[in-house]
Amino acid sequence: MVMLYFLFTYVIKGTFYPAIAFLSICYGVQLSIVVSNVLELFVLKDFGLINNFMALINPLGAFLFSAILSEHVYDNVAAKQHVPKKQ
Repeated sequence: MVMLYFLFTYVIKGTFYPAIAFLSICYGVQLSIVVSNVLELFVLKDFGLINNFMALINPLGAFLFSAILSEHVYDNVAAKQHVPKKQ
């Protein structure tokens, strides 16, 4: 999934829509695995609470990636491409 985020960051031509489709498949698989992991690792009485926290991790991670890492990469690339105007 990290490689997909880099595809979004660098926007290679022709990869945007396949990356979105593959990312949605990855999220679906990950969320289906979360339920069995919660049941296997933790006590059943705390299932609802822990499952909700684990379901919150995906959007939170996506937000942190887009707000911190990809913003930093974008700013660095934009700074390298910036050419000051001649006066």
